[in-house]
Amino acid sequence: MLTEPTPLVAEFMIEHAGPGVYVSGDWIGRPEGKSAVIVDFDGGYRVVRDRMDRAEFVIHVYAATREAASALAFRLRDAALSSLPAHVAHGVQVADAEELMMPTPTPDELSRESRYTFAFAIYLFETTA
Repeated sequence: MLTEPTPLVAEFMIEHAGPGVYVSGDWIGRPEGKSAVIVDFDGGYRVVRDRMDRAEFVIHVYAATREAASALAFRLRDAALSSLPAHVAHGVQVADAEELMMPTPTPDELSRESRYTFAFAIYLFETTA
């Protein structure tokens, strides 16, 4: 597969994060003190020759309070695991999603902001649709 999967997952998170939440696949430019979702591509591997890849993501969810970060993280987790499979964008279709780590409180040590982190893998293949 020749497609970098971060844009697909970042756009999916934008659709499900809600208004006013900053979503990016890049740490640079993240506004401190505001709700934010960072889509961190964590590698993966080829599953089926030139037909299917597995891509792993760690999602960092920031919010003003621990409760708000938790609520957003669990909402995005549910969306990723239930709605990402069959999602098509950027010439790629997601065949399945697998949870690697449920949302866990991981306060940011540098900014001291509330943060929850969760991880999942997706299985994806190129499509003409």
